[in-house]
Amino acid sequence: ALRDEDESVWRAALTHLAALPGPDLATVWAALRELNDMKRGELIRALERAGPGRLVDLAGWGARSATPADRALAVELAARAGSTEATNLVMAALQDPHPLVRRTAAAAMTMLRAPAAVPALARSLSDPQAEVRVEAVRALGLIDDDAVPDQLITCLKDPEVRVRQMAADALARWHSPAVARRLAAALRSPDLRRPAGEVLERMGSIAADALSEVAVGSDPEAATAAGALIDRIVGTDPFVNGLSSIDPEERIRAVQVLGAIGGPAASEALMGALPDPDVRVRARAASFLGTLGYLPAVKSLRRMFLTDPVADAAAAAEAALRMLGTVPPGEDDVRIVEDVGGDLSEPPPD
Repeated sequence: ALRDEDESVWRAALTHLAALPGPDLATVWAALRELNDMKRGELIRALERAGPGRLVDLAGWGARSATPADRALAVELAARAGSTEATNLVMAALQDPHPLVRRTAAAAMTMLRAPAAVPALARSLSDPQAEVRVEAVRALGLIDDDAVPDQLITCLKDPEVRVRQMAADALARWHSPAVARRLAAALRSPDLRRPAGEVLERMGSIAADALSEVAVGSDPEAATAAGALIDRIVGTDPFVNGLSSIDPEERIRAVQVLGAIGGPAASEALMGALPDPDVRVRARAASFLGTLGYLPAVKSLRRMFLTDPVADAAAAAEAALRMLGTVPPGEDDVRIVEDVGGDLSEPPPD
């Protein structure tokens, strides 16, 4: 009857088959294996209508099969059942010796979306089969759990391009400051710096604060990478404005971020911070101008070296001048500061 061309006949047969008692699981399973995709789908829906435990019983029966195709079908049935018992069956299948079953289990997790499955899916990220890793990343990207972003970030250095792209897409969809902070922290890793930066740029302005934290940090390479991203995402204006804050801590932070950004606009703003009343601000600005090699700052740095009453600030200006290839003038030669010309496109002669 299941093979009858009359739809009313085979549908009636499916309904009868779905209602068979538990001991007849083998009969139902044989039908599931032999039917075409359309009729198999109808039988599964009939089994769902017969009771929530029916699919779980069948899945448990099929999971014990020695045939990988049977075990994969069992996983599909368990995913349709959606119960705790069924979810546990799918998670166990992630460790199946056959890649077909593992891939089917990882794909099934996109239906279940169970936070409890995150550790099992995380282990699947090291599966030797790329298809399994692809499905595991796809499933993780659909699970709302705090442990997921860190797992996805590790996938940004996977050798399979589909894994990397899927992880990047999932991370960008989170679009939250917390995820941005984790991605920004990944800039400290040379292997993750480029892919994490690409995701942060896609996230846009929501990533600016997280990038600022890295830009003022102690890792110079990460700070430079963060500065370049900040420049592309929000530009220098927010930090140029920060130099006018009445809070000296905010001004220091603005100087540090501008130093990480670099370039003419940031350097010009740093020159404006050289007369700041807080010695930390002006000394840091002087140091950055030297590091950035900004020659138009020579005149202002000479003035700071000669006239600043605080030794730390004068020392910072002197160090910056040396980095710019300029020998500072003598302490009593203040007039030369006023006589320096405006064209400093080339380093002054020794």
